[in-house]
Amino acid sequence: MSRNRQTSGKRTGTDRRSSRIHRRVKEMAAQGLVEDQIALRLGSDKNQLRRRYIDSIKAGRDAKAAEKAEAEAAELSKSEQARLDAIKKSFDSCWYSKETGNLILAALTALRKRSNGASRPTAAADGSQRG
Repeated sequence: MSRNRQTSGKRTGTDRRSSRIHRRVKEMAAQGLVEDQIALRLGSDKNQLRRRYIDSIKAGRDAKAAEKAEAEAAELSKSEQARLDAIKKSFDSCWYSKETGNLILAALTALRKRSNGASRPTAAADGSQRG
C-alpha cells in the first residue's frame, strides 16, 4: 500500500539565500574566524552552523591554508634572492680577481690540500706492508 505524498513543489537546494550564507561562511572561515565568531555573526548556534555549513567551513579553512602556503613559498624565494645578492656582492668585492678567482676560496683550497696530504698515513709510515 503506497501513499501519495504532497510536496510543496520546490526543488531542494535551490534556495538562493542558502547559497549566499554558504558563501559568507566560507569567506569568514577563510579570513580566519572560528566557528563561534561565525555563528555569532550569522545569529545562529555553533552546533547548527557545523551541521548545516561544515563543507563551507572546511572549504574556507582550506583556502586559508592554501593562501598561507603560497605566502610561505613567496617568503622562501625572498630568502633565496637574498642569498643570490650576497653571492653577487662577493664577486664585486676586493677579494675577487678575474685572473685568480676568489682569493679566499683559493687559500682555503690550498689549506685543505695541505691538511689532507699530511693527515693520511702512508703504508711505509704505518709499518705494515700488504702483499
